[in-house]
Amino acid sequence: MRYYPIAFDTKDKNILVVGGGRAAYLKLKKLVNTYAITTVESKEICEDIINLQKSNHERLILKLRTIYKDKLEFSDEYSMVFICTDDKALNSELYKYFKYKKVLAMMSDNIEGSDFISSAVLEKENITIAFNTEGRSPTAAKLLLKETEKILTDEFIEKIDLICKIREELKSQKYISSNKNDLSSMMESIALYTNKDLEKTLRILNENKGEINEN
Repeated sequence: MRYYPIAFDTKDKNILVVGGGRAAYLKLKKLVNTYAITTVESKEICEDIINLQKSNHERLILKLRTIYKDKLEFSDEYSMVFICTDDKALNSELYKYFKYKKVLAMMSDNIEGSDFISSAVLEKENITIAFNTEGRSPTAAKLLLKETEKILTDEFIEKIDLICKIREELKSQKYISSNKNDLSSMMESIALYTNKDLEKTLRILNENKGEINEN
């Protein structure tokens, strides 16, 4: 496995997208759903991005400017960069520039030469699932996503939510020891419950919490 899957906390992070065309738009569609502050810099910005900015004006900033590969200058505030221009030579120089600044960067036209890859993402309620094929085929990743979506029925999502709530209650009421293995073993058993049994378990935990507070 070449790519280590990780969830990056984008809350209030400054992220840069260089380029204003289709490739940039595809990245921005997901970025605007995070808590990142994203800046787009390009000599031209497509209508799709402009429309996206209208409904995300507080966290999506558009800057029109021509970027020359022999005169690169960007702010040092960015945590991550998506390089999406239609000029391969410029993309390469941009990557070298940010690499020197120790900023993680991805080139939309050269996955192999990038620091990271993006994934197809499925979001339902508080569940986020990401798929990638290590950059080989975005279409295949989307196919995996569509097949997985069939599993995420309302009943299944409710079960996940109940399991999460029970875990939080167990942690807050200290029903388990400081050994994390105790919690893991207990949760593995609870995961086999039906939704009805999970609701009953959560109700009992909440009732006991009331008794603990009274004491």
